[in-house]
Amino acid sequence: MAATLATISSHTVGAFNSLSPSLKELEQFEERGRRILECEIKVRHWKEKLACLMKEQERYYRLARLRRSAELEWLQLSHVEKMKKENIIAAFQSDKIPAGLHRFVEDDFPLHIRSDREIFLARVRRKDFGYFDTLRYSIRSLIPPALHGDKEVMLECVQRNARAVECLTDDLKDDKDMFRAVLKTSPLAPKFLLLFSEEVRSDPVLVLQLFHHPDVSPSHGKPKTQVMRYASQRLRGDYDFVLQCVQKSGLNLRHASDNLRRDPRIVAAACAENREAIAHCLPEAIVDGMWEHIDIAKAVVTQPDLDLAMKCMERYNGNHEILSLALFHLEIEWDMLPEELQSNVDFILRAIKLQPEKVWYSLSKEMRDELRVGSEMLKNKSCTEEMIWDVIEECPDVLFSRECVKAFLMNHSHLTSALEYISGITDVNIWNDREMMLVAISQNHWHWDGCSEVLRQDRDFMLELAEKCPSVFVCVEDEYQMQHPEMVIRALQKHPEYLKERFDDFCPELWENRKVVMAWLEIGGGWSEHFFPEEFSNDEELILMAIQHQLEDIGMASDELLEDELFISKALAVNASIIERVNPILIWEEDLLMVAISKDAHCIGYFLEEFEDTGTLVSFAQKVRHKLREYWTFHNDVLPSMRASSKEQNDCFLPMLNQGPATLATYIDKISSYVGMMDEGEIPTYIAASNHLASWGL
Repeated sequence: MAATLATISSHTVGAFNSLSPSLKELEQFEERGRRILECEIKVRHWKEKLACLMKEQERYYRLARLRRSAELEWLQLSHVEKMKKENIIAAFQSDKIPAGLHRFVEDDFPLHIRSDREIFLARVRRKDFGYFDTLRYSIRSLIPPALHGDKEVMLECVQRNARAVECLTDDLKDDKDMFRAVLKTSPLAPKFLLLFSEEVRSDPVLVLQLFHHPDVSPSHGKPKTQVMRYASQRLRGDYDFVLQCVQKSGLNLRHASDNLRRDPRIVAAACAENREAIAHCLPEAIVDGMWEHIDIAKAVVTQPDLDLAMKCMERYNGNHEILSLALFHLEIEWDMLPEELQSNVDFILRAIKLQPEKVWYSLSKEMRDELRVGSEMLKNKSCTEEMIWDVIEECPDVLFSRECVKAFLMNHSHLTSALEYISGITDVNIWNDREMMLVAISQNHWHWDGCSEVLRQDRDFMLELAEKCPSVFVCVEDEYQMQHPEMVIRALQKHPEYLKERFDDFCPELWENRKVVMAWLEIGGGWSEHFFPEEFSNDEELILMAIQHQLEDIGMASDELLEDELFISKALAVNASIIERVNPILIWEEDLLMVAISKDAHCIGYFLEEFEDTGTLVSFAQKVRHKLREYWTFHNDVLPSMRASSKEQNDCFLPMLNQGPATLATYIDKISSYVGMMDEGEIPTYIAASNHLASWGL
């Protein structure tokens, strides 16, 4: 029994020992388990990394879609996403922003968003930022208080609307750059300039720049600018500064100091520029005899003070200019003038310029018959048709004077009945006279119908007429336009804005002429599918000129051109926006990609949104920057070593290549060619592409 149990026990132990793993096997199991755990950790890590990358990729796609078309993409965002800074800034970079962002200044956004510097700058810099131009908001509610002292922010604001000056801190009101910004860009500058400090408004150079601001004069209802209103008290008493101001605009005398408003030289300079300035001279100064200065006297006789004006007339009894001014402004009757003046032709001519009707009907018959008087009447555009007929009847010599007929054509050619009468009597051949017809047609293009055949065949006359009177083409016969296409080309070159809207004035068959079509496209006239010949769709030069002004004209190009990679490259260089209409097969060619991205950063948004291929763009960005690094390394490190003197002790072998300028240049060219170095002219393109890619986070 005992032997049996021992036998069983020995067999059991042997079986157990045979089933138990060895120490080595245990170690292998442990290593295997450790590796499995490591793999699981790595799998989780890469899964998390993949999720992060996919999330980041989706973020890039979302930002790209916002930059490209924020109106649609904004509606897909959750409320939390709409509050993210990067999404708001990307939306502001879109061509059109969603309605929600138009209400950016309202309570739809929390204060920390509305007060964010970068977000506020992105909004203000948009061309459609119009809050400052409405009465719905006050300036102080638009600009966050925390940004009132930020110079960059406030410069942008005052350029939009000068009312933003109200928000400037005291330090910025002393800033001359801020003052210049208001002057240069804001159309509503003047009244807000008074908010700047006395120190800034004491700079004569800055204040004198106001003469060039468009809104200075309308605020006063005067024809000239009054910039001294915005000058400091110190400048208003500065003799040299005040003299400069009144010489530019006499009405500035109003804002000069009392001492300078009594100064004869200052007052005379002001009156010489504008006679109305006499009203701002201190009264006692004029009474004291200042009016004896000729320029002041001219101003005095235009004022309602009759007693003072009569003193001037007595003092300057022989001065025709002063007497003619008195005749016009003081309503002095013609009979009150001295008899010698009533028969003085020079005085009469001067008076006619001021009051033609009053003078003409007051003249004696002898003076009306004077050719110079009749000529002066014809030169005056204010003469009525009745007066013109009266001049022709009283002074028939004007009908036979070339100068008088020309004066009539320049000022009264619209009086067709008078023109027919004159042309039937005068010995001046109006319709065959080049100078006369240029004048007549320039005043009224319908006079083209009366132009003689001899003049119509005169090429120089025809080209000069095209320059002076672009409206004539509505009258020019189609046959004549076909015979003289150079006339049309010259007119298009000289009057692009006017003729761009006058397509129907030209002969339809004229558009078969390639030179005429090119001239039309150069002014931005646009492609006309119905009038331009079909073969022009295959003309590379015409299509490139068309898309330079109008993107949609790329659709007029032939299929052959649209498949030509070289043409697409040229077209992208002209207008990168056509990338949206390029064949998708060609669009990923590196050369085309380089041209498009370097020209317009918005092309990147198109690629990201349309193809959702971030990897290709990342790879392209790496190649661009690798090329730039190669170029700068070669030029900053290699070339200086090659140019070093070979006689100097140097561990580098490159100076050995310096065996003279010609040999060195050859080595540089060969090395550059061998390593595939870009040309120097390509550097701006690569830098622009790199910057545009960086702006999209690539």
